[in-house]
Amino acid sequence: MAEVASFCREWWSEIRDTRDPSTLPDEDAGSIYFDAHEEEYLWTERISVDAPPIGSPNALRVGRHLVISTSHIRPATADLLDQWAPMIPESRPLGVAEAGYGWFVLTDPLDGLEREMVPNELWAAIEFARAQGCRWLLLDRDADCIDGLEIFEW
Repeated sequence: MAEVASFCREWWSEIRDTRDPSTLPDEDAGSIYFDAHEEEYLWTERISVDAPPIGSPNALRVGRHLVISTSHIRPATADLLDQWAPMIPESRPLGVAEAGYGWFVLTDPLDGLEREMVPNELWAAIEFARAQGCRWLLLDRDADCIDGLEIFEW
């Protein structure tokens, strides 16, 4: 209510009330101000918003992602990811988003020309993430290297 009262006090001169609004309690300042302003009103009510039930069409989508070091891709592959990230989805071979110090990469299966455009070491990391049940792979410069994937010098 303090924020509402502050607003009312700021615009107090509009209601032509001779009282000093700074001397009034917050509730009174709001009530007097809005009673004098028929075109404005204040309505307060506490409501509770429940989360959608699990399994409903509006349920939250929660997924898994694997976080590994960017050292598992070549610097040239990083350059490709930088090029692909800002492109519209239809014009890049895979889903990728820049993540500050790395990239989120979608692990959906690819085939044909799209698959051919993805460097092998990145594809190996994507397949590894998918094998762990992850829909996304986060390549992060501060993440750990893992066994089973090639490591490259940056």
